[in-house]
Amino acid sequence: MDSNSVARVEIKPGVFVLVDSADLPIVRAGAWMLKNGRAYSCRGFLHKLILRASKDVWVEHINGDKLDNRRTNLQLKRINTEVAEESRKAERAQRFWEQVAQSNPDACWEWQGGRYPTGYGRMYWTAKGNAYTHRIAYELTYGAIPEGLFVCHHCDNPPCCNPAHLFAGTAKDNSQDRDRKGRHRAPEVVRQLAREGKLKGRATTFKPKGELNNRAKITPDIVRAIRRAAANGEGSAREIGLRYGLSRNHTAHIINRSKWAHIE
Repeated sequence: MDSNSVARVEIKPGVFVLVDSADLPIVRAGAWMLKNGRAYSCRGFLHKLILRASKDVWVEHINGDKLDNRRTNLQLKRINTEVAEESRKAERAQRFWEQVAQSNPDACWEWQGGRYPTGYGRMYWTAKGNAYTHRIAYELTYGAIPEGLFVCHHCDNPPCCNPAHLFAGTAKDNSQDRDRKGRHRAPEVVRQLAREGKLKGRATTFKPKGELNNRAKITPDIVRAIRRAAANGEGSAREIGLRYGLSRNHTAHIINRSKWAHIE
């Protein structure tokens, strides 16, 4: 065959590529599919393999036909890697926000894609794999997360990606923020799985506080009444507790604020 001739090769049923006959060995060495309209194999794109183009070089099809891979139709075009990287980041950010249910600025913006069992959103973000979506939202809005800090929720809603609801803090900051609001509570999805016996270990050890605990026998009003009675000298812990069907120890814990400490 004339080395200057052109070959028309079927790479999959009904799909043909044009190549110079000298490049037929490259075509025959691969199992081809279409990716973005171009011939692609596990080794890479056919047009880049033909010109042996490096990653920082773009190969353009001069006539616009992405299956015409004759060398006369291929043109090397070096790209600005910084501009290309910024473009990729913008595309990723757009894909991210398209999966967030954005509404008014004060509301929770919940992630609509995949989630971990704990309720936190997940998204394939880098070559390292999945990332937490609330962390992605923070980084897209405020920049890199300071080393050693967590991204915490003011709203305590794991799938929320509203940047206004997020803050960077230590594990202690996160726990204190949660405890101040009396929300030491697992996400509903975790509690439901725990009730069904489908989770083990730490995921089931969340302990709802106060009236959020399904087993709570008293209310914040009763707690305040007990503390007022103790402050006014209306009886011992045992005597006050009897009025509400509580043990002496339980009543003493309430009075001393070792229980129901979040209630003023």
